[in-house]
Amino acid sequence: MVRQKQELTSEKREASARTTLTDACRRILQCLKEAGKPVTVSELVRMTELNRKTVDKCAEFLQAIQKELERNKIVLNEMDHLKLIKLEPRVGMLSLPEKTQRLIIRTLYYPEPSEEVYLLAHLYLRKAIDLGHANSMPKTKFLQKLIRQGQILESRKGIYLSPEGIKVAKGALAIYPELKKTTSN
Repeated sequence: MVRQKQELTSEKREASARTTLTDACRRILQCLKEAGKPVTVSELVRMTELNRKTVDKCAEFLQAIQKELERNKIVLNEMDHLKLIKLEPRVGMLSLPEKTQRLIIRTLYYPEPSEEVYLLAHLYLRKAIDLGHANSMPKTKFLQKLIRQGQILESRKGIYLSPEGIKVAKGALAIYPELKKTTSN
């Protein structure tokens, strides 16, 4: 009986141990990354095993700091036994909002999507992102090139996007939103 009580109190101590802001934010970001889709606060509480108030506060903090870090960057320098921290404005493309960055990239460098981009976006929109959703396609020289580059994987079932191909397709759809209409047909 005494042993059970001791075990329960040590479990309570572990459960009530405070989580640092840094650790809580890292756990939330990691869970959001793993989820890969929007989640509710309740789901995030369950995934991170953090208190609901902690999740709410961290989410607000991360959103506020994200806005600031879009315009500025934190520079940390260590000299002897001192740490110097300063906030520097971002310069160049990174100082611009993401939508503006995409517009500049599209206008200056890639005004029209390439054949590769069309095919990768098409496969992504058809959910050909794993072996279970592989698509059949004629094996053209163009397709073989994308397979050699590692953006498309092939199996007996057909072809599907590699993790790299998925990233390229998502980026292409962000730069060329009209691909959602033209490639889904």
